[in-house]
Amino acid sequence: MQGEGIADLLGLLDPNPLGELAFDVHLLDRFYIPTRHPSALPGLLPEGLPDATDAREAPTVAHRVREIVAQRIEESPGGGGLLISVGAWPM
Repeated sequence: MQGEGIADLLGLLDPNPLGELAFDVHLLDRFYIPTRHPSALPGLLPEGLPDATDAREAPTVAHRVREIVAQRIEESPGGGGLLISVGAWPM
């Protein structure tokens, strides 16, 4: 499913604040796409279905993405107030 994943959306940003995690974000797509698009065939991405190793790595990647997003919000004009709710996400 091209154009439907997190990595595709991030690719539209210039500059991409998560560019350093581009490869890792594809791992999140392997979990995201089937949940966002229930009609998507399992294993639709070239990498196939996520396995146990992917399941262990995905929370770490998601946490790193959250940290970068929170930092960008904090650095943006007037963004500090939003950081309170973003920083409250459990991990």
